[in-house]
Amino acid sequence: LVPKQGSVVFEVRSIQEYMAARAVCDGQDVEVAGRLQALAASPHWRNTWVFSAGKLFNDGNDHHRTLLLDILRRADDDPARLGRVFPVAPDVAAELIDDGLAAAAPKYQRLLTDITLQALHGPPPPTTGPIGRALLVAAADPVTRPTVIARLRAAAEGTPASRVCCAVIWEAIKSAKLERPHVARRAMLGKPADLSRLDVAFAAVWELGASADLATQTRITEQLRPQLKDLDLTAEQQGLVEAALADLDHIHVMPAPKHPTHLVPVQGPQRAEHVNFLVALEDEDAAISLELLLQGVSPDSWIVPALVARAVWPEVRARKSTKRVVQG
Repeated sequence: LVPKQGSVVFEVRSIQEYMAARAVCDGQDVEVAGRLQALAASPHWRNTWVFSAGKLFNDGNDHHRTLLLDILRRADDDPARLGRVFPVAPDVAAELIDDGLAAAAPKYQRLLTDITLQALHGPPPPTTGPIGRALLVAAADPVTRPTVIARLRAAAEGTPASRVCCAVIWEAIKSAKLERPHVARRAMLGKPADLSRLDVAFAAVWELGASADLATQTRITEQLRPQLKDLDLTAEQQGLVEAALADLDHIHVMPAPKHPTHLVPVQGPQRAEHVNFLVALEDEDAAISLELLLQGVSPDSWIVPALVARAVWPEVRARKSTKRVVQG
């Protein structure tokens, strides 16, 4: 029920998602696991996924709870979704913590926290609110709190990608609001000492983009195409990968002022569709090749896979999840 014009009405969407979750959980474990695996990456099915996870978790069966954690751990083992480059498991785990799924089960709360903390490896997550709130909840647990602090510190001392991720997630933690005041008081965290002003500045540029500089900006694909010669592809697969990269030519980067070894995104128009990229992901070898190209950039060029994620990730997640559910 939701308020409306001085009265209350049924929220039809929530009822639909709840009933869909009941259907997802109806069947043998292998069937349920397959459905949840297929839906994990889709933001359109996220509420249904959380409802389903709650049903499994609250039946009191440790087997189902372990099954749920295993699904999350395997959620990104899919080259057709470039899961190792664009992980979704940390987002899903954070939403489960934020929803209070394991609030009364400390063991599983801590396991979900460990998956959420993987977001610090990069790329910066598309939405950070649930992650910020989840890590505050974790910081209120005296057992998990040292892990949260240590992982934030390690990220702030780590690679260029992890430092920017730490800065982005730190802002989410600062902005997070918890509805339970006693938890919020216990969850106070300090900014990681090694998180520099430069890291915070790069995080801001990541969010907003830099003003275009025609003299120094380049297409993002210039960072990827030279590696194609190292891949053993058939002519057909080569054509699929090259067409996929052509879909990304609208994305530009340039060296950061005063820090030329670091690339920053350039503000510009975004393409609405990346049809050739999605077609390439239907071919297993082409998908693996794209994954290798994106994983093979230098640490200072972490922005390359991160920008590809931001551009095509929503289409990849929606298409793959919907297709697999329909086929199932």
